[in-house]
Amino acid sequence: MPMAYGTRTNVLKQAKQFPRDT
Repeated sequence: MPMAYGTRTNVLKQAKQFPRDT
């Protein structure tokens, strides 16, 4: 998981754009 986003909340939002993140 790309921790560059910082918070997990952002990761969840990014996951919608990047399914590979999930």
